[in-house]
Amino acid sequence: MRDAPNHQVDALVSGLVVIAAARLLRVGFLHGTALSSFSLASVLPVLTTYLLGFALLVTAFYILGMPKPSWATLLWAKLSRYERLAAHVLRYSALAGLAVIVGKAIIVRAGLETFGSDGMLFTQYGTDLVLTGRNPYAVSMIEAYQRYHVSQDLATFRIDGSLVTALSYPAMSVLTYIPQAALHIPNLDLTTLIFFGVSFTLIIWSSPWSCAWIPLVLLSANSDLIAFSGGGVFDAIWLLPMLFAMFAAARQKVFVSGLLFGWACSAKQTPWLAAPFLIVFFVMERKSIVDGLRFAGGAALSFFAINAPFIVANPAAWFVGSLTPVAGGAPLVERGTGPILLNLAGITALPKEFFSVLGLMVLASCVVAYAAYYTRIRWLAWAAPVLALWCNYRSLQNYFVFYIPITYLGVLLQMREQPIIRRPFGRIAASWAIVSAIAVIVIGFKQRDATALAGNVQVSEAIDEDRLGASSRLIVDVRNDEPRPVSPVFALLHKTRVAPMIWRRVDGPQEISAHQISRFTIEAPEGFNGLVPFESGMHIRVYERGTEKRWSSVVEDFSRFDAHPLEHLLGNPKFTNWTQHGDRRVPYGWRDASFRGRDDVTVGLKENQDGVAIRIQNRATRPRKALALAGLEQPLRSGVNAITVDATTMGLTPCVALAKELPEFAVGFEMRVRSGQRIRTFLSSCSSIQIGGSKNDVRIFIPAQADTRKTYDVYFADLVKPELFSAFTRENHPFIVVFAGVRPGNVAREAAVIFHSIIGRYGALQSR
Repeated sequence: MRDAPNHQVDALVSGLVVIAAARLLRVGFLHGTALSSFSLASVLPVLTTYLLGFALLVTAFYILGMPKPSWATLLWAKLSRYERLAAHVLRYSALAGLAVIVGKAIIVRAGLETFGSDGMLFTQYGTDLVLTGRNPYAVSMIEAYQRYHVSQDLATFRIDGSLVTALSYPAMSVLTYIPQAALHIPNLDLTTLIFFGVSFTLIIWSSPWSCAWIPLVLLSANSDLIAFSGGGVFDAIWLLPMLFAMFAAARQKVFVSGLLFGWACSAKQTPWLAAPFLIVFFVMERKSIVDGLRFAGGAALSFFAINAPFIVANPAAWFVGSLTPVAGGAPLVERGTGPILLNLAGITALPKEFFSVLGLMVLASCVVAYAAYYTRIRWLAWAAPVLALWCNYRSLQNYFVFYIPITYLGVLLQMREQPIIRRPFGRIAASWAIVSAIAVIVIGFKQRDATALAGNVQVSEAIDEDRLGASSRLIVDVRNDEPRPVSPVFALLHKTRVAPMIWRRVDGPQEISAHQISRFTIEAPEGFNGLVPFESGMHIRVYERGTEKRWSSVVEDFSRFDAHPLEHLLGNPKFTNWTQHGDRRVPYGWRDASFRGRDDVTVGLKENQDGVAIRIQNRATRPRKALALAGLEQPLRSGVNAITVDATTMGLTPCVALAKELPEFAVGFEMRVRSGQRIRTFLSSCSSIQIGGSKNDVRIFIPAQADTRKTYDVYFADLVKPELFSAFTRENHPFIVVFAGVRPGNVAREAAVIFHSIIGRYGALQSR
């Protein structure tokens, strides 16, 4: 026996489906940005995972109103006896949890001037220009890189090797951040996080009491939402007005909903593709085209009112900036986790137009399908563009992941509307879907090599100048079998970062003559993202400048080009190529690891299937607060014989430590406390490190002028050389170095060089 639908059960079941969809999109992203190999067997599971996730977003609407088993209704009736108490506990605890998540993200980033994307960098520079009375659309954003000393790792490249240097978003992407910029508060991510927090507060408050916890689980199932919002991706500033527009639509305020939607579209281009679905939504809600026109009119009025000052000041500049992907210039470099992965993996060489047409076909098909099945999925209109966005040649995760909370709110709003008329997925719709899929596959197969040039490219040598365990220069041979000369542009990506980067030509001709072979030396762009790790496979493309035509070559086993496999026992021993990582600066190849525990500091050895890792552990002084303090863990890529290891602590005072060859120095350590109080300095013995069967004492040295209010972060290296310290001084980051070595012959000599350098720069050190 089945009973009538229960709103609480409906919301709970559909909410769980949305959670599953969110998790699938996260899994697809993880595997799509770090492929196991450049093969169809690696790409297809990623595409399938995404498609399943999108299907579940639709399913969350489709199952609303379906009769539930009688036992579920009876069980819910018993639980509802405690509804009043449970409603308060669940809702307010969910709000408290959200406050902790967003508050922690804000605290970590407060005071740090960091940029997680070129979009946020341009926004920061744009606010500076607006506050000085200048038009950000009329100024080249290339100046932002110099002004804020930001690496071009963040840049968006075109296939001709140039960068996107125009403000690439509508006006609200700048205007939203004007208040914070006017107050001279660094890190515009704080405003984004506030928008994000308000958005999820609205969603939690709108949830039935039994589902108040679901938005928090969504954040856990897909951590990209909070990570992007605090990492330079500002989609949250269009998410909030989009939610307001949905609430206005639920109250039949069509024109107001249009105004709010126009606000969302003025922040970023992502919601633009929702417009046709929403027009159909309002037309079919009241069976009147007038409502559709009222919504469209409100959206257009709001959008152009916000952007009007910039349009009037310089229409051409605004148009080029706001419509960067289609407003002229060379196409942007392909990137994403959708079908474009087939190109990125070197499986196909489909042109950009194929993906653009595919996206438009999918968009049109989805609009028709939405109109046909409107009665079952009407609030899906607000999240319907996800599939079309995913099919584009640039399908970044943030383009569609922020539609997850919109989907969940749409489920809640649709749940409240009864009756729901069930309409099964008909034969005509199924036939259309199958025919469309076959047509796309056939066209794609015929066009799979449409951008390939006659000839080939081969890697001859890989150079690792800084012993990073990753190549910073390549020597490549390009054979041009075309009947014309070709001006080359080099782009590389690797399996662990499936995002092409343009490499600079250091040596070689400007053009490759017809039917000739030319040798080139190419160099990675500034920063670390473009480097190719030897442990990863790589894909090199050589574009004909200004076109999509290219030579392409995949090297699955790039480690065979490593000329010094035993010299860099640890990645990046010189600490070159620093980048922002959370609340600290981290060298290329390093990652954070958090530890909790008692009041002590330990240095130890950890073995796993990948080899050996040295760990230094910095524990909280107040375990009752369960403060997770930062440590770092770096795996060794070789055996444990004859290893010299540095553990380096970054901080605001210069220090150096040596091994047991200099026993006259005492042992000390600066402890980091995140409780907001002054740093508590203590001196204690550290555990010894056992490497290759030999125990080596750890000596840590602190200068006499050490400031107890400062904090330190922990890093590791494997060699002690003067070049290591030049990286610190170049970045203006004084430091502590902890050293434990097993090569007595080298330690004293290297230590003397380092001490001389440090004393000359910072003055005498005093042991404790």
